[in-house]
Amino acid sequence: MGKGYKPALGLIIKKLIVVPDYFYEDHMQKANKIIGRIDKDDEPYIALALALGADGIWSYDKGFRKQSQMNVFSTSDLLLLMKKGTYW
Repeated sequence: MGKGYKPALGLIIKKLIVVPDYFYEDHMQKANKIIGRIDKDDEPYIALALALGADGIWSYDKGFRKQSQMNVFSTSDLLLLMKKGTYW
C-alpha cells in the first residue's frame, strides 16, 4: 500500500457506525428482490444501504456487481472520490 492509505483509512474509521438489525429489517423484502437470487447472505447489506439512503456499497463481492439497483464502489473508486472532494 502507498503512503496515502493511512489518512484515508482514518477518515473511514471515523465514519463507521455499528447498526442493529432492527434498523433495517423493514427493508429486507426489497433487498431480497434486489439480491436474494444472487446471494441471500448479502440481503442485510442491501437492506442497510436502503435504510440509510446510501449512495452505494463498498465491496469487491462479485454478487453485488451482478445486481443493478445499488451502486457498488471499490476501494480505488472511493479513494478517487475522496481525492476529488466528492465525499467527506
